[in-house]
Amino acid sequence: SELDQSRIVTAASSQLFGPVIGRIVGCMVAVSILGCLSAAILTGPRIHYAMAKDKLFPSLAGDVHPLFSTPGKAIWIQAVWSSVLVLTGTFNQLLDYVTVPSVFFASVAAVGLFFVRHRDQKDEQAIVYRTLGYPVVPLLFILGMGWIVVNTAIKYPKDSLWGLFIVGLGVPIYFIWNAWARYESTSAKISKK
Repeated sequence: SELDQSRIVTAASSQLFGPVIGRIVGCMVAVSILGCLSAAILTGPRIHYAMAKDKLFPSLAGDVHPLFSTPGKAIWIQAVWSSVLVLTGTFNQLLDYVTVPSVFFASVAAVGLFFVRHRDQKDEQAIVYRTLGYPVVPLLFILGMGWIVVNTAIKYPKDSLWGLFIVGLGVPIYFIWNAWARYESTSAKISKK
């Protein structure tokens, strides 16, 4: 069952090292998940906030809570969207939705390291991005991430495509929103004259 699959680390640890270690490993996994969740809750709304300030997201996401100085409405927007996703998919589906796009973009960021290092070699004043074991370590990272993307896409093509589709929706929305922001800006300048 799906629940059994999500507890595979705990089950494997229990079989290998006994039930006490299995429970400890399970607690460590739970703490790790909470840490990731905390990071997502802290960073996601701030991205929405910055996008709203750049007029690329609804302006209400750019509001700051008067007492806590946090992007309160952006946090609510993310909470509602997350709830919709949780209520419309299983744990494994959501994981597959996220895995392919997020791992793909992580590998693209690593590829960017090669471009930045190559570009900065020509500029003596540029800050060189140092990487342990360069170029072997980033290359191994890219290959590993590529394997995860391909493997997940082959095993779960439908969910992987849905994840890419959801992320891909951002491209036309960006251009539409950007065009609308420019239109509003131009209209405001004309009305002031």
